[in-house]
Amino acid sequence: MSAYAESSSSSRMNDFFTQKMDWSTIGKTSDLPEATKKHMAKVYVSLVATVISAAAGAALYMSTGIGGLLGQIGMFVALFAFSAMPPVISAARFGMLLAFGALQGMALGPLIEQVAFIDPSIVTSAFLGASLVFGSFSAAAMFAKRRSYLYLGGVLGSALSLLFWGGLINMFFRSALMFNVQLYLGLVVFSGFVLVDSQMIAERHMNGDDDFIGHSSSCLSTCLL
Repeated sequence: MSAYAESSSSSRMNDFFTQKMDWSTIGKTSDLPEATKKHMAKVYVSLVATVISAAAGAALYMSTGIGGLLGQIGMFVALFAFSAMPPVISAARFGMLLAFGALQGMALGPLIEQVAFIDPSIVTSAFLGASLVFGSFSAAAMFAKRRSYLYLGGVLGSALSLLFWGGLINMFFRSALMFNVQLYLGLVVFSGFVLVDSQMIAERHMNGDDDFIGHSSSCLSTCLL
């Protein structure tokens, strides 16, 4: 009996190490159509390009000093121009999105410069942390059941309102505890918005909306949250 058990265990172990892994099955855990997955890939590529453009704008400010208030004015002009364009996929509209990202980086340049002066590692840690959270929760939304996180929209909106009023009140009380609560609650709210936005974009595409440029701009607003 013992010999049979050892033989059976050895056989299962050999099967485990010799069987071939079908990597294609990993991507089949989501019930999203293949066309929607490709659309989401375009959205994230556009988002990455816009974030790189924003980083270039911040670097431009830190090397030349061009930006600040000028960047803020240009950012709102670019945002208005982008919103005024018809929601069609075009090089001009994508270029305007990249211009908005660059001007946003130039507008944030003074703040990034001050933080880098205190400790340059803060900027790198913040960027990598935000990228990790966004990537992880976007993947979670992609592989989760359809519409499973959309109900969070109302809760997150209420939490965002609480963060706003809490920050306003804390300007007078200067409470370290309230600051920490806002910091970590803000991270939770940001993660929740990533989930909701990702599933919302997927639903819009399945309803016939192929505007990946507009969808990437909504993701950008979540990144800037």
